Amino acid sequence: MKYSKEYVVGQNNIKGSVDIDYFLDRGKEFEIGANKYGCAVLKNPKEAFKKLKADYKDGLRIIGKEFNLLPINQLNYKSYGTYGWQVTTGSKEEIEQAKFISSFIDIYENSFSKN
Repeated sequence: MKYSKEYVVGQNNIKGSVDIDYFLDRGKEFEIGANKYGCAVLKNPKEAFKKLKADYKDGLRIIGKEFNLLPINQLNYKSYGTYGWQVTTGSKEEIEQAKFISSFIDIYENSFSKN
């Protein structure tokens, strides 16, 4: 469900407590809004996904390698979200990227779900 209002914790039926600055600090493409149900969504999910693929290649590679996944795409991105938190190999930076990828996918998938 796409962006329809600002995401402000505690206001306008906003659900959860997403740290929107955590995402925005990584680029304007990761700007968070809320859908009509108050769930956090990306304001521009297409651009955010492109930036994720460009800026988080190391994290994506380590997730794919450790869990034997095909390169991330619109059909398998949920697997990257599931496994990013579980990465145990790679450098500290790769592991941090993998964790961000999981956080990103949590919000990204809200941008398309029906509720």
